[in-house]
Amino acid sequence: MAKRLFFGGLAIGVTVMSVVGLATTFFIESPHDVAAQSAAPPATTLIAVARWQVLREAITVQGIVRSSRMIKVTARAPYATVTLTQMRVKPGDRVRLGQVIAQIDGRPVMLLRGRLPAYRNLHVGDHGPDVAQLQRALQGLGYADFDSPGYFGQSTALALLMFYRHIGYDAPVYHRRLRRATPQAGPAVSGIANRPAATELIPSAYLPRNEVVFIPAKSALVASVAARVGDLVRNSVVLTLATGNPYVSGVLSQHQAARARRGMSAQIVAASPRLAVRGMVARIGTLPTRDGPPAGGYRVLVRPRRALPQRMIGARVWLTLIAPVTSAPVLIVPVAAILGAGHGRAAHVVKLTAGHRVRVAVFTGPTADGLVAVQSVRRGELRPGDRVLIGVGPWPPSR
Repeated sequence: MAKRLFFGGLAIGVTVMSVVGLATTFFIESPHDVAAQSAAPPATTLIAVARWQVLREAITVQGIVRSSRMIKVTARAPYATVTLTQMRVKPGDRVRLGQVIAQIDGRPVMLLRGRLPAYRNLHVGDHGPDVAQLQRALQGLGYADFDSPGYFGQSTALALLMFYRHIGYDAPVYHRRLRRATPQAGPAVSGIANRPAATELIPSAYLPRNEVVFIPAKSALVASVAARVGDLVRNSVVLTLATGNPYVSGVLSQHQAARARRGMSAQIVAASPRLAVRGMVARIGTLPTRDGPPAGGYRVLVRPRRALPQRMIGARVWLTLIAPVTSAPVLIVPVAAILGAGHGRAAHVVKLTAGHRVRVAVFTGPTADGLVAVQSVRRGELRPGDRVLIGVGPWPPSR
Protein backbone atom coordinates (compact mmCIF):
# COMPACT_ATOMS: atom_id res chain seq x y z
CA MET A 1 0.00 0.00 0.00
CA ALA A 2 2.77 2.38 0.97
CA LYS A 3 4.68 1.53 -2.20
CA ARG A 4 1.59 2.29 -4.30
CA LEU A 5 1.15 5.71 -2.64
CA PHE A 6 4.84 6.52 -3.21
CA PHE A 7 4.73 5.81 -6.94
CA GLY A 8 1.40 7.66 -7.27
CA GLY A 9 2.83 10.82 -5.67
CA LEU A 10 5.95 10.55 -7.81
CA ALA A 11 3.86 10.44 -10.96
CA ILE A 12 1.83 13.44 -9.90
CA GLY A 13 5.00 15.43 -9.13
CA VAL A 14 6.53 14.61 -12.50
CA THR A 15 3.34 15.69 -14.25
CA VAL A 16 3.21 19.02 -12.40
CA MET A 17 6.84 19.79 -13.16
CA SER A 18 6.29 19.03 -16.84
CA VAL A 19 3.32 21.38 -17.02
CA VAL A 20 5.26 24.17 -15.27
CA GLY A 21 8.23 23.74 -17.59
CA LEU A 22 6.01 23.83 -20.65
CA ALA A 23 4.30 27.04 -19.45
CA THR A 24 7.64 28.71 -18.79
CA THR A 25 8.65 28.41 -22.42
CA PHE A 26 5.99 30.95 -23.37
CA PHE A 27 7.67 33.67 -21.24
CA ILE A 28 11.32 32.99 -21.94
CA GLU A 29 12.67 34.71 -25.08
CA SER A 30 15.52 33.28 -27.09
CA PRO A 31 18.55 35.45 -28.03
CA HIS A 32 17.24 35.50 -31.58
CA ASP A 33 13.89 36.95 -30.43
CA VAL A 34 15.61 39.61 -28.31
CA ALA A 35 17.83 40.68 -31.21
CA ALA A 36 14.85 40.90 -33.55
CA GLN A 37 12.90 43.11 -31.14
CA SER A 38 15.79 45.50 -30.45
CA ALA A 39 16.82 45.91 -34.07
CA ALA A 40 16.19 49.25 -35.86
CA PRO A 41 12.97 49.45 -37.88
CA PRO A 42 13.27 49.21 -41.63
CA ALA A 43 14.21 52.38 -43.45
CA THR A 44 11.30 54.54 -44.63
CA THR A 45 11.32 56.93 -47.55
CA LEU A 46 10.57 60.52 -46.43
CA ILE A 47 8.89 62.61 -49.09
CA ALA A 48 7.46 66.12 -49.52
CA VAL A 49 5.25 67.74 -52.13
CA ALA A 50 6.37 70.63 -54.34
CA ARG A 51 4.00 73.59 -53.90
CA TRP A 52 3.22 76.83 -55.73
CA GLN A 53 2.99 79.73 -53.26
CA VAL A 54 4.51 82.99 -52.08
CA LEU A 55 7.63 82.26 -50.06
CA ARG A 56 7.26 83.80 -46.61
CA GLU A 57 9.56 84.21 -43.64
CA ALA A 58 8.43 84.28 -40.02
CA ILE A 59 10.19 87.05 -38.08
CA THR A 60 9.82 86.42 -34.35
CA VAL A 61 10.82 89.02 -31.75
CA GLN A 62 9.82 89.82 -28.21
CA GLY A 63 7.22 92.54 -27.74
CA ILE A 64 5.61 94.53 -24.95
CA VAL A 65 1.88 95.26 -24.61
CA ARG A 66 1.35 99.00 -24.30
CA SER A 67 -1.61 101.28 -23.73
CA SER A 68 -2.89 103.45 -26.56
CA ARG A 69 -3.20 106.34 -24.10
CA MET A 70 -1.66 106.99 -20.69
CA ILE A 71 -3.24 109.61 -18.43
CA LYS A 72 -1.09 111.01 -15.64
CA VAL A 73 -2.92 112.18 -12.53
CA THR A 74 -1.08 115.17 -11.11
CA ALA A 75 -1.64 116.69 -7.68
CA ARG A 76 -2.52 120.38 -8.04
CA ALA A 77 -3.68 122.80 -5.38
CA PRO A 78 -3.20 126.53 -4.70
CA TYR A 79 -1.11 125.83 -1.59
CA ALA A 80 2.60 125.57 -0.90
CA THR A 81 2.17 122.16 0.73
CA VAL A 82 -0.01 119.45 -0.80
CA THR A 83 -0.33 116.08 0.95
CA LEU A 84 -1.68 112.78 -0.32
CA THR A 85 -4.18 111.80 2.39
CA GLN A 86 -5.70 108.70 0.82
CA MET A 87 -4.94 106.34 -2.09
CA ARG A 88 -7.94 104.20 -2.95
CA VAL A 89 -6.50 102.17 -5.83
CA LYS A 90 -3.51 99.98 -6.60
CA PRO A 91 -1.81 98.93 -9.85
CA GLY A 92 -3.99 96.60 -11.90
CA ASP A 93 -7.29 97.91 -10.50
CA ARG A 94 -10.15 98.76 -12.84
CA VAL A 95 -11.57 102.24 -12.13
CA ARG A 96 -14.86 103.59 -13.47
CA LEU A 97 -16.67 106.86 -14.04
CA GLY A 98 -17.83 108.66 -10.91
CA GLN A 99 -15.26 106.84 -8.75
CA VAL A 100 -12.97 108.62 -6.27
CA ILE A 101 -9.46 107.30 -6.89
CA ALA A 102 -7.47 109.37 -4.39
CA GLN A 103 -7.73 112.10 -1.78
CA ILE A 104 -5.44 115.11 -1.63
CA ASP A 105 -5.59 117.44 1.37
CA GLY A 106 -8.87 115.76 2.30
CA ARG A 107 -10.49 116.55 -1.04
CA PRO A 108 -11.47 113.93 -3.68
CA VAL A 109 -9.90 113.22 -7.04
CA MET A 110 -12.72 111.74 -9.14
CA LEU A 111 -13.17 110.36 -12.63
CA LEU A 112 -15.53 111.82 -15.22
CA ARG A 113 -15.85 111.06 -18.92
CA GLY A 114 -14.33 113.38 -21.47
CA ARG A 115 -11.40 113.95 -23.80
CA LEU A 116 -10.47 117.48 -22.81
CA PRO A 117 -8.19 117.68 -19.76
CA ALA A 118 -9.29 119.88 -16.88
CA TYR A 119 -7.44 123.15 -17.48
CA ARG A 120 -9.49 125.64 -15.40
CA ASN A 121 -11.97 125.86 -12.55
CA LEU A 122 -15.59 125.89 -13.77
CA HIS A 123 -18.06 128.30 -12.16
CA VAL A 124 -21.56 129.60 -12.78
CA GLY A 125 -21.40 131.93 -15.76
CA ASP A 126 -18.60 130.08 -17.55
CA HIS A 127 -19.13 128.73 -21.03
CA GLY A 128 -17.14 126.68 -23.51
CA PRO A 129 -16.47 123.11 -24.68
CA ASP A 130 -15.14 122.07 -21.27
CA VAL A 131 -18.46 123.12 -19.69
CA ALA A 132 -20.35 121.08 -22.29
CA GLN A 133 -18.08 118.11 -21.48
CA LEU A 134 -18.89 118.44 -17.76
CA GLN A 135 -22.61 118.60 -18.51
CA ARG A 136 -22.45 115.44 -20.63
CA ALA A 137 -20.44 113.65 -17.94
CA LEU A 138 -22.98 114.51 -15.21
CA GLN A 139 -25.91 113.53 -17.42
CA GLY A 140 -24.19 110.21 -18.15
CA LEU A 141 -24.12 109.54 -14.42
CA GLY A 142 -27.81 110.32 -14.09
CA TYR A 143 -27.77 114.00 -13.01
CA ALA A 144 -30.20 116.05 -15.08
CA ASP A 145 -28.99 119.39 -16.44
CA PHE A 146 -31.37 121.88 -18.05
CA ASP A 147 -28.88 124.61 -18.85
CA SER A 148 -27.94 125.35 -22.44
CA PRO A 149 -25.13 123.09 -23.71
CA GLY A 150 -21.81 124.75 -22.97
CA TYR A 151 -23.19 127.22 -20.40
CA PHE A 152 -22.59 126.71 -16.65
CA GLY A 153 -25.84 127.85 -15.07
CA GLN A 154 -27.74 127.13 -11.86
CA SER A 155 -28.95 123.76 -13.16
CA THR A 156 -25.37 122.61 -13.82
CA ALA A 157 -24.34 123.85 -10.36
CA LEU A 158 -27.21 121.87 -8.77
CA ALA A 159 -26.28 118.69 -10.67
CA LEU A 160 -22.67 119.10 -9.53
CA LEU A 161 -23.80 119.67 -5.92
CA MET A 162 -25.84 116.45 -5.97
CA PHE A 163 -22.94 114.49 -7.45
CA TYR A 164 -20.59 115.63 -4.67
CA ARG A 165 -23.15 114.63 -2.04
CA HIS A 166 -23.54 111.16 -3.53
CA ILE A 167 -19.78 110.47 -3.42
CA GLY A 168 -19.68 111.59 0.21
CA TYR A 169 -18.13 115.07 0.02
CA ASP A 170 -19.30 118.65 0.36
CA ALA A 171 -19.22 120.49 -2.92
CA PRO A 172 -16.78 123.41 -3.06
CA VAL A 173 -18.70 126.67 -3.02
CA TYR A 174 -17.93 129.77 -5.03
CA HIS A 175 -19.39 133.09 -3.86
CA ARG A 176 -20.32 134.98 -6.96
CA ARG A 177 -20.76 138.75 -6.69
CA LEU A 178 -24.08 139.95 -8.09
CA ARG A 179 -24.65 143.69 -8.43
CA ARG A 180 -28.20 145.01 -7.97
CA ALA A 181 -29.25 148.63 -8.52
CA THR A 182 -30.60 150.43 -5.40
CA PRO A 183 -34.14 151.80 -6.01
CA GLN A 184 -34.43 155.64 -5.91
CA ALA A 185 -37.13 157.44 -3.88
CA GLY A 186 -37.57 160.10 -6.53
CA PRO A 187 -36.02 161.59 -9.60
CA ALA A 188 -32.32 162.28 -9.36
CA VAL A 189 -31.38 165.83 -8.61
CA SER A 190 -29.17 167.47 -11.19
CA GLY A 191 -25.54 167.45 -10.08
CA ILE A 192 -26.02 164.76 -7.40
CA ALA A 193 -24.88 161.21 -8.28
CA ASN A 194 -27.16 158.21 -7.79
CA ARG A 195 -26.41 155.73 -4.98
CA PRO A 196 -23.95 152.96 -5.93
CA ALA A 197 -25.40 149.54 -6.77
CA ALA A 198 -25.61 147.07 -3.87
CA THR A 199 -23.40 143.96 -4.05
CA GLU A 200 -24.85 140.55 -3.09
CA LEU A 201 -22.83 137.32 -2.69
CA ILE A 202 -24.58 134.34 -4.30
CA PRO A 203 -23.07 130.95 -3.29
CA SER A 204 -23.01 128.13 -5.88
CA ALA A 205 -21.16 124.88 -6.39
CA TYR A 206 -18.19 124.88 -8.74
CA LEU A 207 -15.66 122.34 -10.03
CA PRO A 208 -11.96 122.86 -9.20
CA ARG A 209 -9.66 121.45 -11.85
CA ASN A 210 -7.52 119.69 -9.22
CA GLU A 211 -10.49 117.51 -8.14
CA VAL A 212 -11.36 115.89 -11.48
CA VAL A 213 -9.67 113.66 -14.07
CA PHE A 214 -11.37 113.21 -17.45
CA ILE A 215 -10.94 109.87 -19.24
CA PRO A 216 -12.23 109.09 -22.77
CA ALA A 217 -13.77 105.72 -21.86
CA LYS A 218 -16.16 104.10 -19.41
CA SER A 219 -13.27 102.72 -17.39
CA ALA A 220 -9.50 102.74 -17.11
CA LEU A 221 -6.74 100.56 -15.71
CA VAL A 222 -4.42 101.76 -12.98
CA ALA A 223 -1.03 101.29 -14.66
CA SER A 224 1.13 102.57 -11.78
CA VAL A 225 0.98 104.35 -8.43
CA ALA A 226 3.83 106.78 -7.76
CA ALA A 227 3.02 108.10 -4.27
CA ARG A 228 2.07 106.87 -0.81
CA VAL A 229 -0.21 108.33 1.82
CA GLY A 230 1.58 111.15 3.62
CA ASP A 231 3.82 112.11 0.70
CA LEU A 232 4.12 115.76 -0.29
CA VAL A 233 2.88 115.68 -3.87
CA ARG A 234 2.53 119.25 -5.08
CA ASN A 235 2.68 119.34 -8.91
CA SER A 236 3.84 115.70 -9.06
CA VAL A 237 2.30 112.62 -10.65
CA VAL A 238 0.57 110.39 -8.07
CA LEU A 239 -0.72 107.67 -10.40
CA THR A 240 -1.06 106.77 -14.08
CA LEU A 241 -4.17 105.45 -15.83
CA ALA A 242 -4.27 103.45 -19.06
CA THR A 243 -7.19 103.67 -21.48
CA GLY A 244 -7.98 102.52 -24.99
CA ASN A 245 -7.19 99.28 -26.81
CA PRO A 246 -3.67 97.99 -26.08
CA TYR A 247 -1.15 97.44 -28.87
CA VAL A 248 2.19 95.62 -29.06
CA SER A 249 5.57 97.15 -29.82
CA GLY A 250 8.83 95.38 -30.59
CA VAL A 251 12.29 96.05 -32.00
CA LEU A 252 13.56 94.69 -35.33
CA SER A 253 17.09 94.31 -36.60
CA GLN A 254 18.16 96.04 -39.80
CA HIS A 255 17.69 92.85 -41.84
CA GLN A 256 14.25 92.19 -40.34
CA ALA A 257 13.10 95.79 -40.81
CA ALA A 258 14.12 95.67 -44.48
CA ARG A 259 11.68 92.79 -45.05
CA ALA A 260 8.84 94.05 -42.87
CA ARG A 261 6.06 96.09 -44.45
CA ARG A 262 3.19 98.12 -43.08
CA GLY A 263 -0.09 96.19 -43.32
CA MET A 264 1.47 92.72 -43.25
CA SER A 265 0.01 90.01 -41.02
CA ALA A 266 1.34 89.33 -37.55
CA GLN A 267 0.61 87.06 -34.64
CA ILE A 268 0.73 87.88 -30.94
CA VAL A 269 1.32 84.96 -28.56
CA ALA A 270 1.25 85.24 -24.76
CA ALA A 271 1.94 82.59 -22.14
CA SER A 272 -0.01 84.23 -19.30
CA PRO A 273 -2.84 84.67 -19.92
CA ARG A 274 -2.59 82.00 -22.59
CA LEU A 275 -3.73 83.45 -25.90
CA ALA A 276 -2.84 83.83 -29.57
CA VAL A 277 -4.24 86.82 -31.47
CA ARG A 278 -3.78 87.87 -35.08
CA GLY A 279 -2.75 91.43 -35.78
CA MET A 280 -1.49 93.83 -38.42
CA VAL A 281 1.69 95.88 -38.63
CA ALA A 282 0.65 99.51 -38.21
CA ARG A 283 4.03 101.25 -38.19
CA ILE A 284 7.72 100.50 -38.71
CA GLY A 285 10.71 102.69 -37.91
CA THR A 286 12.19 104.26 -41.04
CA LEU A 287 15.42 102.77 -42.32
CA PRO A 288 18.20 105.40 -42.19
CA THR A 289 19.94 106.36 -45.41
CA ARG A 290 23.14 107.45 -43.69
CA ASP A 291 25.03 106.93 -40.42
CA GLY A 292 23.91 103.28 -40.10
CA PRO A 293 21.08 101.74 -38.08
CA PRO A 294 19.83 103.30 -34.86
CA ALA A 295 21.39 101.99 -31.65
CA GLY A 296 18.12 100.54 -30.37
CA GLY A 297 17.02 98.88 -33.61
CA TYR A 298 13.85 99.63 -35.56
CA ARG A 299 10.59 99.87 -33.66
CA VAL A 300 7.52 98.07 -34.98
CA LEU A 301 3.94 98.63 -33.82
CA VAL A 302 1.32 95.89 -34.20
CA ARG A 303 -2.38 96.43 -33.60
CA PRO A 304 -4.37 93.29 -32.73
CA ARG A 305 -7.48 92.46 -34.74
CA ARG A 306 -9.17 91.47 -31.49
CA ALA A 307 -8.80 93.69 -28.42
CA LEU A 308 -6.25 92.50 -25.87
CA PRO A 309 -7.24 92.54 -22.18
CA GLN A 310 -6.07 95.76 -20.56
CA ARG A 311 -4.63 93.78 -17.65
CA MET A 312 -1.91 92.67 -20.10
CA ILE A 313 -0.47 96.19 -20.37
CA GLY A 314 3.23 95.92 -19.59
CA ALA A 315 3.35 92.15 -20.23
CA ARG A 316 5.95 90.60 -22.52
CA VAL A 317 4.69 88.59 -25.50
CA TRP A 318 6.09 86.95 -28.62
CA LEU A 319 5.50 88.87 -31.83
CA THR A 320 5.70 87.03 -35.17
CA LEU A 321 5.59 88.94 -38.46
CA ILE A 322 4.86 86.97 -41.63
CA ALA A 323 7.11 88.70 -44.15
CA PRO A 324 6.89 87.82 -47.89
CA VAL A 325 10.29 86.96 -49.38
CA THR A 326 9.03 86.74 -52.97
CA SER A 327 6.62 89.19 -54.55
CA ALA A 328 4.71 86.48 -56.42
CA PRO A 329 4.05 82.73 -56.06
CA VAL A 330 7.01 80.46 -56.81
CA LEU A 331 7.60 76.70 -56.83
CA ILE A 332 9.00 75.64 -53.46
CA VAL A 333 10.38 72.46 -51.91
CA PRO A 334 12.04 71.77 -48.54
CA VAL A 335 15.74 72.68 -48.38
CA ALA A 336 16.39 69.04 -47.39
CA ALA A 337 15.28 67.97 -50.89
CA ILE A 338 18.11 69.90 -52.58
CA LEU A 339 21.18 67.89 -53.48
CA GLY A 340 24.31 69.31 -55.05
CA ALA A 341 25.28 72.93 -55.67
CA GLY A 342 24.11 76.10 -53.92
CA HIS A 343 22.38 79.35 -54.84
CA GLY A 344 22.28 80.30 -58.49
CA ARG A 345 23.86 77.08 -59.76
CA ALA A 346 22.20 73.90 -60.95
CA ALA A 347 21.45 71.39 -58.22
CA HIS A 348 19.02 68.52 -58.38
CA VAL A 349 16.11 66.96 -56.56
CA VAL A 350 14.89 63.37 -56.65
CA LYS A 351 11.33 63.10 -57.93
CA LEU A 352 9.26 60.02 -57.20
CA THR A 353 7.21 58.91 -60.22
CA ALA A 354 5.27 55.61 -60.27
CA GLY A 355 7.63 54.08 -57.73
CA HIS A 356 10.74 55.21 -59.63
CA ARG A 357 13.29 57.85 -58.58
CA VAL A 358 14.11 60.46 -61.22
CA ARG A 359 16.85 63.07 -60.80
CA VAL A 360 15.68 66.53 -61.88
CA ALA A 361 18.17 69.36 -62.34
CA VAL A 362 16.94 72.64 -60.77
CA PHE A 363 18.05 76.20 -60.13
CA THR A 364 17.58 77.38 -56.54
CA GLY A 365 16.41 80.79 -55.37
CA PRO A 366 15.61 82.48 -52.05
CA THR A 367 15.12 80.42 -48.90
CA ALA A 368 12.95 81.00 -45.84
CA ASP A 369 11.77 78.87 -42.92
CA GLY A 370 13.29 75.66 -44.31
CA LEU A 371 11.84 76.11 -47.81
CA VAL A 372 13.59 77.10 -51.05
CA ALA A 373 12.34 78.44 -54.36
CA VAL A 374 13.28 76.18 -57.31
CA GLN A 375 12.93 76.07 -61.08
CA SER A 376 13.67 73.01 -63.17
CA VAL A 377 16.46 73.41 -65.73
CA ARG A 378 14.28 71.68 -68.30
CA ARG A 379 10.93 73.33 -68.46
CA GLY A 380 8.10 71.31 -66.94
CA GLU A 381 10.22 68.57 -65.34
CA LEU A 382 9.15 69.66 -61.84
CA ARG A 383 5.60 70.84 -61.27
CA PRO A 384 3.39 71.68 -58.28
CA GLY A 385 2.14 68.47 -56.69
CA ASP A 386 5.20 66.37 -57.61
CA ARG A 387 6.60 64.28 -54.76
CA VAL A 388 10.28 64.79 -53.97
CA LEU A 389 12.62 62.77 -51.78
CA ILE A 390 13.85 64.54 -48.64
CA GLY A 391 15.52 61.60 -46.92
CA VAL A 392 15.53 57.96 -45.94
CA GLY A 393 15.27 57.01 -42.29
CA PRO A 394 13.32 55.19 -39.59
CA TRP A 395 9.67 56.00 -39.08
CA PRO A 396 8.39 57.17 -36.74
CA PRO A 397 11.53 59.21 -35.99
CA SER A 398 13.10 58.81 -32.56
CA ARG A 399 12.55 61.62 -30.06
